[in-house]
Amino acid sequence: MLVVQHIQVIWTKASRGAPGAVQRNAVPEVFELPPAIVGQTADLLVHQVIVRESNAFTPRIGDVVNEVLAPLALGMLELRPEEGLARVVTRDGPTLVVPLGEWGRIRTNCRHSDYDTGQWYYSKDVVNVAVCARPDRGLFQGEPDQYVDAERRLR
Repeated sequence: MLVVQHIQVIWTKASRGAPGAVQRNAVPEVFELPPAIVGQTADLLVHQVIVRESNAFTPRIGDVVNEVLAPLALGMLELRPEEGLARVVTRDGPTLVVPLGEWGRIRTNCRHSDYDTGQWYYSKDVVNVAVCARPDRGLFQGEPDQYVDAERRLR
């Protein structure tokens, strides 16, 4: 079973410096999984948390969703399930590989341009992924077995 927690933080240039950057940087990179995770038996469970500047960086915590075991876009990252492991790749190379019985974290960031307005905005994607027999709510607590920091210096 693969369990994925995707945390996405979205902000504008207004939060590049204090006080917005303080709030943005205080967003945790792991959240406790919802109670519905216990007892699940699906091949792939995804838990989405979205945090936006427009909501004062208050997390919007989604439900656990059963997904088909197939490649899955997670913001600027892609999950590629394989037999007995999970592979999470960035668009430009760094890869997180998590074997059975372990969990890992990868994070990346990006600057985007709004299609309609041309305004810049930024995102940070943190993906926690575990390959396990049975998930529990505290699955991602503590230090990950595998860690990849693919963040860049953004302007």
